[in-house]
Amino acid sequence: MGFGRGLFRRRESASRDAIFGKWAVDILRAFPEVVSAEFDASEFHVDVVYADGAIQQYGLQTPYRLAVGLDGEEAVQLLAEYLRRAVTSRTVMTEPVAGWVSAAPTLRSVLRPAGDLTLEFQGKRIGDHMLWRPLLPCLTERVVIDLPTSMRTVSPDDLVEWGVDADTVFATARANMIDFAVETVSLFDTEDGVLFLPDDDGDLYAGSLPLVDGWLAGLGNKAGAQPLFFVPGSFGVLAGVASSPERVCELVAAAREMFDNAVRPVSPAPYTVDEQGRLVPFTVPIDHPAWAAIRSAEAALAAPVHAAQYQGMQADTEAGRLDLFVAELLHVRAENGIEETVAAWTDTVPTLLPRAHVVSMVDPTTASLFGVPWEVLDREVGLRAVPGLFPPRFLVEHHPDQATLARLRAAGRWGTG
Repeated sequence: MGFGRGLFRRRESASRDAIFGKWAVDILRAFPEVVSAEFDASEFHVDVVYADGAIQQYGLQTPYRLAVGLDGEEAVQLLAEYLRRAVTSRTVMTEPVAGWVSAAPTLRSVLRPAGDLTLEFQGKRIGDHMLWRPLLPCLTERVVIDLPTSMRTVSPDDLVEWGVDADTVFATARANMIDFAVETVSLFDTEDGVLFLPDDDGDLYAGSLPLVDGWLAGLGNKAGAQPLFFVPGSFGVLAGVASSPERVCELVAAAREMFDNAVRPVSPAPYTVDEQGRLVPFTVPIDHPAWAAIRSAEAALAAPVHAAQYQGMQADTEAGRLDLFVAELLHVRAENGIEETVAAWTDTVPTLLPRAHVVSMVDPTTASLFGVPWEVLDREVGLRAVPGLFPPRFLVEHHPDQATLARLRAAGRWGTG
Protein backbone atom coordinates (compact mmCIF):
# COMPACT_ATOMS: atom_id res chain seq x y z
CA MET A 1 0.00 0.00 0.00
CA GLY A 2 1.17 3.52 -0.76
CA PHE A 3 2.29 6.04 1.81
CA GLY A 4 -0.73 8.22 1.07
CA ARG A 5 -3.30 5.43 0.77
CA GLY A 6 -2.95 2.58 3.23
CA LEU A 7 -1.12 3.73 6.32
CA PHE A 8 -3.07 6.98 6.61
CA ARG A 9 -6.50 5.74 5.64
CA ARG A 10 -7.84 6.39 9.13
CA ARG A 11 -7.40 10.05 10.01
CA GLU A 12 -9.59 10.26 13.10
CA SER A 13 -6.68 9.78 15.53
CA ALA A 14 -3.88 11.67 13.80
CA SER A 15 -3.12 13.45 10.54
CA ARG A 16 -0.50 12.27 8.09
CA ASP A 17 1.73 15.19 9.06
CA ALA A 18 1.42 14.41 12.76
CA ILE A 19 2.26 10.74 12.23
CA PHE A 20 5.29 11.66 10.14
CA GLY A 21 6.36 14.18 12.78
CA LYS A 22 6.08 11.57 15.55
CA TRP A 23 8.24 9.19 13.54
CA ALA A 24 10.88 11.90 13.13
CA VAL A 25 10.88 12.69 16.86
CA ASP A 26 11.21 9.03 17.82
CA ILE A 27 14.06 8.51 15.35
CA LEU A 28 15.98 11.59 16.47
CA ARG A 29 15.61 10.87 20.18
CA ALA A 30 17.31 7.52 19.61
CA PHE A 31 20.61 9.24 18.74
CA PRO A 32 22.84 9.45 21.84
CA GLU A 33 23.99 12.98 20.98
CA VAL A 34 20.40 14.28 20.87
CA VAL A 35 19.11 15.67 24.18
CA SER A 36 15.61 16.55 22.99
CA ALA A 37 13.50 16.64 19.84
CA GLU A 38 10.14 18.40 19.49
CA PHE A 39 7.83 18.41 16.47
CA ASP A 40 6.51 21.79 15.32
CA ALA A 41 3.33 20.93 13.40
CA SER A 42 2.70 24.48 12.14
CA GLU A 43 6.12 24.75 10.50
CA PHE A 44 6.46 20.99 9.81
CA HIS A 45 9.94 20.67 11.27
CA VAL A 46 11.62 19.18 14.34
CA ASP A 47 13.56 21.31 16.82
CA VAL A 48 16.58 19.37 18.10
CA VAL A 49 18.89 20.17 21.02
CA TYR A 50 22.27 18.39 21.08
CA ALA A 51 24.38 17.46 24.07
CA ASP A 52 26.92 20.15 23.16
CA GLY A 53 24.20 22.80 23.43
CA ALA A 54 23.72 23.26 19.68
CA ILE A 55 20.18 23.78 18.42
CA GLN A 56 19.10 22.59 14.99
CA GLN A 57 15.90 22.57 12.96
CA TYR A 58 15.22 19.73 10.54
CA GLY A 59 12.51 20.40 7.97
CA LEU A 60 10.37 17.40 7.07
CA GLN A 61 8.94 18.55 3.75
CA THR A 62 11.69 16.94 1.68
CA PRO A 63 11.53 13.43 3.20
CA TYR A 64 7.74 13.66 3.27
CA ARG A 65 7.62 14.21 -0.49
CA LEU A 66 10.10 11.42 -1.06
CA ALA A 67 7.96 9.06 1.02
CA VAL A 68 4.82 9.52 -1.09
CA GLY A 69 3.99 6.17 -2.68
CA LEU A 70 5.86 4.08 -0.10
CA ASP A 71 4.26 1.82 2.48
CA GLY A 72 4.69 2.52 6.19
CA GLU A 73 7.84 0.50 6.80
CA GLU A 74 9.57 1.86 3.70
CA ALA A 75 8.61 5.42 4.63
CA VAL A 76 10.06 5.00 8.12
CA GLN A 77 13.29 3.58 6.70
CA LEU A 78 13.57 6.50 4.27
CA LEU A 79 12.97 9.04 7.04
CA ALA A 80 15.46 7.32 9.35
CA GLU A 81 18.18 7.35 6.70
CA TYR A 82 17.45 11.00 5.86
CA LEU A 83 17.74 12.05 9.51
CA ARG A 84 20.77 9.84 10.12
CA ARG A 85 22.63 11.63 7.33
CA ALA A 86 21.56 14.98 8.76
CA VAL A 87 22.76 14.15 12.26
CA THR A 88 26.02 12.50 11.27
CA SER A 89 26.92 15.27 8.83
CA ARG A 90 26.33 17.99 11.43
CA THR A 91 29.96 18.01 12.56
CA VAL A 92 31.26 18.05 9.01
CA MET A 93 28.85 20.84 8.05
CA THR A 94 29.94 23.08 10.92
CA GLU A 95 33.67 22.55 10.74
CA PRO A 96 35.49 25.36 8.92
CA VAL A 97 37.42 24.54 5.78
CA ALA A 98 40.86 25.74 6.80
CA GLY A 99 42.69 28.07 4.47
CA TRP A 100 41.67 29.85 1.30
CA VAL A 101 43.94 27.74 -0.88
CA SER A 102 42.15 24.57 0.27
CA ALA A 103 38.68 26.09 0.17
CA ALA A 104 38.78 27.87 -3.20
CA PRO A 105 38.56 24.77 -5.48
CA THR A 106 35.56 23.44 -3.52
CA LEU A 107 33.34 26.51 -3.95
CA ARG A 108 30.21 26.46 -6.12
CA SER A 109 27.52 29.10 -6.69
CA VAL A 110 23.87 28.05 -6.37
CA LEU A 111 20.51 29.70 -7.03
CA ARG A 112 18.05 29.64 -4.15
CA PRO A 113 14.69 31.28 -3.31
CA ALA A 114 15.01 34.30 -1.03
CA GLY A 115 12.17 33.53 1.37
CA ASP A 116 14.30 32.23 4.22
CA LEU A 117 16.49 35.33 4.55
CA THR A 118 14.34 37.06 7.19
CA LEU A 119 13.50 33.93 9.19
CA GLU A 120 15.27 33.56 12.51
CA PHE A 121 17.32 30.68 13.88
CA GLN A 122 18.90 30.79 17.33
CA GLY A 123 17.92 34.47 17.56
CA LYS A 124 19.70 35.46 14.35
CA ARG A 125 18.35 35.94 10.84
CA ILE A 126 19.22 33.09 8.49
CA GLY A 127 20.35 35.64 5.92
CA ASP A 128 22.98 36.87 8.38
CA HIS A 129 24.45 33.35 8.65
CA MET A 130 25.25 32.99 4.96
CA LEU A 131 26.96 34.72 2.06
CA TRP A 132 24.36 35.75 -0.49
CA ARG A 133 23.44 38.45 -2.99
CA PRO A 134 20.29 39.30 -4.99
CA LEU A 135 20.27 37.73 -8.44
CA LEU A 136 16.78 37.74 -9.98
CA PRO A 137 13.28 38.54 -8.66
CA CYS A 138 12.85 36.41 -5.50
CA LEU A 139 16.11 34.52 -6.20
CA THR A 140 19.53 34.81 -4.58
CA GLU A 141 22.98 33.59 -5.48
CA ARG A 142 24.72 31.77 -2.65
CA VAL A 143 28.05 30.00 -2.39
CA VAL A 144 28.49 26.51 -0.97
CA ILE A 145 31.49 24.36 -0.13
CA ASP A 146 31.32 21.07 -2.03
CA LEU A 147 32.18 18.45 0.60
CA PRO A 148 32.55 14.71 -0.16
CA THR A 149 29.07 13.75 1.02
CA SER A 150 27.30 17.09 1.45
CA MET A 151 27.49 20.82 0.87
CA ARG A 152 27.85 23.66 3.36
CA THR A 153 26.78 27.24 2.78
CA VAL A 154 29.59 29.76 3.05
CA SER A 155 29.13 32.22 5.91
CA PRO A 156 30.54 35.70 6.59
CA ASP A 157 32.78 34.07 9.23
CA ASP A 158 34.41 32.00 6.48
CA LEU A 159 35.45 35.16 4.66
CA VAL A 160 37.16 36.41 7.81
CA GLU A 161 38.87 33.04 8.26
CA TRP A 162 40.07 33.01 4.64
CA GLY A 163 41.01 36.69 4.47
CA VAL A 164 39.14 37.36 1.19
CA ASP A 165 36.19 39.54 0.21
CA ALA A 166 32.76 38.48 -1.01
CA ASP A 167 33.40 39.40 -4.65
CA THR A 168 36.41 37.10 -4.72
CA VAL A 169 34.40 34.22 -3.30
CA PHE A 170 31.54 34.66 -5.80
CA ALA A 171 33.94 34.97 -8.73
CA THR A 172 35.89 31.90 -7.66
CA ALA A 173 32.75 29.81 -7.24
CA ARG A 174 31.57 30.71 -10.73
CA ALA A 175 34.99 30.14 -12.27
CA ASN A 176 35.06 26.61 -10.86
CA MET A 177 32.19 25.74 -13.22
CA ILE A 178 33.79 27.01 -16.44
CA ASP A 179 35.07 23.66 -17.76
CA PHE A 180 31.69 22.01 -17.29
CA ALA A 181 29.96 25.01 -18.87
CA VAL A 182 32.17 24.84 -21.98
CA GLU A 183 31.52 21.12 -22.28
CA THR A 184 27.73 21.49 -22.13
CA VAL A 185 27.73 24.25 -24.75
CA SER A 186 29.78 22.07 -27.08
CA LEU A 187 27.31 19.20 -26.63
CA PHE A 188 24.20 21.37 -27.08
CA ASP A 189 22.08 19.96 -29.92
CA THR A 190 20.89 23.01 -31.84
CA GLU A 191 18.58 20.90 -33.97
CA ASP A 192 16.58 19.83 -30.93
CA GLY A 193 17.08 23.20 -29.23
CA VAL A 194 16.63 21.84 -25.69
CA LEU A 195 19.20 20.99 -23.03
CA PHE A 196 17.99 19.21 -19.89
CA LEU A 197 20.40 18.16 -17.15
CA PRO A 198 18.39 16.64 -14.27
CA ASP A 199 21.42 16.15 -11.95
CA ASP A 200 19.32 14.23 -9.41
CA ASP A 201 22.08 13.85 -6.82
CA GLY A 202 23.46 17.37 -7.25
CA ASP A 203 27.04 16.28 -7.86
CA LEU A 204 27.31 18.18 -11.15
CA TYR A 205 25.86 21.48 -9.86
CA ALA A 206 24.07 21.74 -13.20
CA GLY A 207 21.69 24.32 -11.73
CA SER A 208 24.71 26.62 -11.34
CA LEU A 209 25.56 26.70 -15.05
CA PRO A 210 23.49 29.84 -15.81
CA LEU A 211 25.72 31.73 -13.35
CA VAL A 212 28.82 31.09 -15.44
CA ASP A 213 29.49 34.17 -17.57
CA GLY A 214 28.79 33.46 -21.22
CA TRP A 215 27.15 30.05 -20.76
CA LEU A 216 23.60 31.03 -21.66
CA ALA A 217 24.72 33.45 -24.38
CA GLY A 218 26.85 30.63 -25.79
CA LEU A 219 23.78 28.40 -26.16
CA GLY A 220 21.90 31.20 -27.88
CA ASN A 221 24.75 32.05 -30.23
CA LYS A 222 25.13 28.42 -31.21
CA ALA A 223 21.42 28.07 -31.97
CA GLY A 224 20.99 31.53 -33.47
CA ALA A 225 18.04 32.40 -31.22
CA GLN A 226 17.31 33.98 -27.85
CA PRO A 227 18.32 31.54 -25.07
CA LEU A 228 16.16 30.64 -22.08
CA PHE A 229 16.84 28.74 -18.91
CA PHE A 230 14.84 27.42 -15.97
CA VAL A 231 15.92 26.10 -12.58
CA PRO A 232 12.78 24.29 -11.38
CA GLY A 233 14.56 22.46 -8.53
CA SER A 234 17.71 22.75 -6.45
CA PHE A 235 19.98 20.74 -8.73
CA GLY A 236 19.09 20.40 -12.42
CA VAL A 237 18.69 22.92 -15.24
CA LEU A 238 16.45 23.17 -18.30
CA ALA A 239 17.65 25.38 -21.16
CA GLY A 240 16.49 26.08 -24.68
CA VAL A 241 15.96 28.81 -27.23
CA ALA A 242 12.93 30.91 -28.13
CA SER A 243 12.89 29.63 -31.69
CA SER A 244 9.10 29.99 -31.88
CA PRO A 245 6.16 30.91 -29.63
CA GLU A 246 5.22 27.24 -29.55
CA ARG A 247 8.67 26.23 -28.32
CA VAL A 248 8.49 28.85 -25.55
CA CYS A 249 5.12 27.45 -24.47
CA GLU A 250 6.56 23.91 -24.41
CA LEU A 251 9.55 24.96 -22.30
CA VAL A 252 7.45 26.94 -19.82
CA ALA A 253 5.00 24.05 -19.43
CA ALA A 254 7.81 21.53 -18.90
CA ALA A 255 9.50 23.73 -16.30
CA ARG A 256 6.24 24.23 -14.39
CA GLU A 257 5.66 20.49 -14.21
CA MET A 258 9.21 19.96 -12.91
CA PHE A 259 8.76 22.74 -10.36
CA ASP A 260 5.45 21.34 -9.09
CA ASN A 261 7.04 17.89 -8.65
CA ALA A 262 10.43 19.02 -7.30
CA VAL A 263 11.55 17.85 -3.87
CA ARG A 264 13.15 21.26 -3.32
CA PRO A 265 11.50 23.65 -5.80
CA VAL A 266 13.32 26.82 -6.86
CA SER A 267 11.60 28.61 -9.75
CA PRO A 268 9.33 27.74 -12.71
CA ALA A 269 9.89 31.14 -14.36
CA PRO A 270 11.96 31.61 -17.55
CA TYR A 271 15.14 33.70 -17.64
CA THR A 272 17.44 34.97 -20.39
CA VAL A 273 20.38 37.38 -20.81
CA ASP A 274 20.32 41.03 -21.84
CA GLU A 275 22.72 42.76 -24.22
CA GLN A 276 25.24 43.19 -21.39
CA GLY A 277 25.17 39.47 -20.60
CA ARG A 278 23.24 39.90 -17.34
CA LEU A 279 20.62 37.38 -16.29
CA VAL A 280 17.12 38.87 -16.53
CA PRO A 281 13.53 37.56 -16.52
CA PHE A 282 12.27 36.48 -19.92
CA THR A 283 9.14 38.46 -20.76
CA VAL A 284 6.64 38.38 -23.59
CA PRO A 285 3.81 40.73 -24.65
CA ILE A 286 0.31 40.06 -23.42
CA ASP A 287 -0.78 38.67 -26.78
CA HIS A 288 1.96 35.99 -26.75
CA PRO A 289 0.59 32.44 -26.24
CA ALA A 290 2.98 31.87 -23.31
CA TRP A 291 2.07 35.11 -21.47
CA ALA A 292 -0.49 33.54 -19.13
CA ALA A 293 1.76 30.59 -18.25
CA ILE A 294 4.73 32.87 -17.55
CA ARG A 295 2.60 35.11 -15.33
CA SER A 296 1.42 32.03 -13.48
CA ALA A 297 5.04 30.89 -13.06
CA GLU A 298 6.00 34.28 -11.65
CA ALA A 299 3.16 34.03 -9.13
CA ALA A 300 4.10 30.47 -8.15
CA LEU A 301 7.64 31.64 -7.38
CA ALA A 302 6.78 34.91 -5.64
CA ALA A 303 3.99 33.71 -3.37
CA PRO A 304 5.93 31.27 -1.12
CA VAL A 305 9.01 33.53 -1.05
CA HIS A 306 6.98 36.52 0.12
CA ALA A 307 5.00 34.35 2.53
CA ALA A 308 8.22 33.37 4.28
CA GLN A 309 9.43 36.96 4.27
CA TYR A 310 6.07 38.06 5.70
CA GLN A 311 6.41 35.53 8.50
CA GLY A 312 9.83 36.87 9.45
CA MET A 313 8.67 40.48 9.34
CA GLN A 314 5.59 39.68 11.41
CA ALA A 315 7.92 38.27 14.06
CA ASP A 316 9.77 41.60 13.99
CA THR A 317 6.46 43.41 14.49
CA GLU A 318 5.49 41.23 17.44
CA ALA A 319 8.92 41.75 19.02
CA GLY A 320 8.63 45.52 18.67
CA ARG A 321 11.44 45.80 16.13
CA LEU A 322 9.14 47.00 13.34
CA ASP A 323 6.30 49.51 13.62
CA LEU A 324 5.02 49.41 10.01
CA PHE A 325 2.17 47.35 8.60
CA VAL A 326 3.46 44.45 6.48
CA ALA A 327 1.21 43.69 3.51
CA GLU A 328 0.75 40.10 2.38
CA LEU A 329 1.27 38.95 -1.20
CA LEU A 330 -1.66 36.84 -2.35
CA HIS A 331 -1.56 34.27 -5.14
CA VAL A 332 -4.96 34.40 -6.86
CA ARG A 333 -6.69 33.15 -9.98
CA ALA A 334 -8.61 35.86 -11.81
CA GLU A 335 -12.01 35.31 -13.41
CA ASN A 336 -10.35 34.83 -16.79
CA GLY A 337 -8.26 31.98 -15.34
CA ILE A 338 -5.00 33.94 -15.19
CA GLU A 339 -2.92 33.40 -12.04
CA GLU A 340 -1.30 36.49 -10.57
CA THR A 341 -0.22 38.14 -7.34
CA VAL A 342 -2.15 40.85 -5.50
CA ALA A 343 -1.23 43.11 -2.58
CA ALA A 344 -3.39 45.70 -0.82
CA TRP A 345 -2.53 49.36 -0.23
CA THR A 346 -4.78 50.75 2.50
CA ASP A 347 -4.98 54.54 2.53
CA THR A 348 -3.29 56.36 5.47
CA VAL A 349 -1.68 53.18 6.82
CA PRO A 350 2.15 53.17 6.62
CA THR A 351 2.70 49.92 4.77
CA LEU A 352 5.60 47.85 3.48
CA LEU A 353 4.16 46.83 0.13
CA PRO A 354 5.57 43.83 -1.78
CA ARG A 355 5.87 44.03 -5.55
CA ALA A 356 2.73 42.42 -6.99
CA HIS A 357 1.22 42.03 -10.41
CA VAL A 358 -1.76 44.03 -9.19
CA VAL A 359 -2.16 46.41 -6.22
CA SER A 360 -5.68 46.78 -4.82
CA MET A 361 -6.79 50.24 -3.70
CA VAL A 362 -10.03 51.85 -2.48
CA ASP A 363 -11.46 55.02 -3.98
CA PRO A 364 -12.45 57.11 -0.92
CA THR A 365 -15.15 59.01 -2.82
CA THR A 366 -17.03 55.88 -3.86
CA ALA A 367 -15.71 53.27 -1.39
CA SER A 368 -15.10 51.02 -4.39
CA LEU A 369 -12.22 48.59 -4.69
CA PHE A 370 -10.08 48.54 -7.81
CA GLY A 371 -6.83 46.92 -8.90
CA VAL A 372 -3.92 48.68 -10.57
CA PRO A 373 -1.13 46.96 -12.53
CA TRP A 374 2.18 47.48 -10.75
CA GLU A 375 3.82 49.16 -13.74
CA VAL A 376 1.01 51.73 -13.94
CA LEU A 377 1.16 52.46 -10.21
CA ASP A 378 4.92 52.85 -10.28
CA ARG A 379 4.73 55.22 -13.24
CA GLU A 380 2.15 57.41 -11.52
CA VAL A 381 3.49 57.58 -7.96
CA GLY A 382 7.17 56.59 -8.23
CA LEU A 383 7.43 53.66 -5.81
CA ARG A 384 10.76 53.41 -4.00
CA ALA A 385 12.21 50.31 -2.40
CA VAL A 386 13.16 50.34 1.28
CA PRO A 387 16.90 49.70 1.63
CA GLY A 388 18.05 46.39 3.06
CA LEU A 389 15.08 44.19 2.13
CA PHE A 390 15.05 41.37 -0.43
CA PRO A 391 12.68 40.67 -2.01
CA PRO A 392 12.19 44.45 -2.03
CA ARG A 393 9.32 46.18 -0.31
CA PHE A 394 8.06 49.68 -0.92
CA LEU A 395 6.93 52.13 1.77
CA VAL A 396 3.52 53.62 0.99
CA GLU A 397 1.02 55.52 3.13
CA HIS A 398 -1.39 58.10 1.73
CA HIS A 399 -3.10 57.45 -1.57
CA PRO A 400 -2.30 59.99 -4.29
CA ASP A 401 -4.54 62.96 -5.11
CA GLN A 402 -7.93 62.51 -6.75
CA ALA A 403 -6.67 63.29 -10.26
CA THR A 404 -3.98 60.61 -10.02
CA LEU A 405 -6.41 58.21 -8.39
CA ALA A 406 -8.83 58.70 -11.27
CA ARG A 407 -6.10 57.82 -13.78
CA LEU A 408 -5.18 54.74 -11.77
CA ARG A 409 -8.77 53.58 -11.68
CA ALA A 410 -9.14 54.17 -15.41
CA ALA A 411 -6.16 51.87 -15.97
CA GLY A 412 -7.43 49.36 -13.42
CA ARG A 413 -7.96 45.68 -14.12
CA TRP A 414 -11.11 45.17 -12.09
CA GLY A 415 -13.43 47.09 -9.79
CA THR A 416 -16.26 46.61 -7.30
CA GLY A 417 -18.89 49.09 -6.28
